[in-house]
Amino acid sequence: MDAVVNSICREFNVNESWLRTGEGEMFAAVDPDEEFAKMMVEIQVSNDEFIISALKAYWELPEEHKEIVRNLIRKIAGK
Repeated sequence: MDAVVNSICREFNVNESWLRTGEGEMFAAVDPDEEFAKMMVEIQVSNDEFIISALKAYWELPEEHKEIVRNLIRKIAGK
């Protein structure tokens, strides 16, 4: 039973205490660095050539061009 609970918590980022007792927050706190690392692995494994090439192209831009791209993405995302 513990293996199933551990798998659910890991896969869906569920707080184990909440799952077992119903108390506390449903979802576990996510470390932003871990979330980013996981996302980058998923991108690499996906073989999505567009995303991979877009990230590489962004990374190679001069800083002033990166700022233009960041501002554009913020506007698109509404942030």
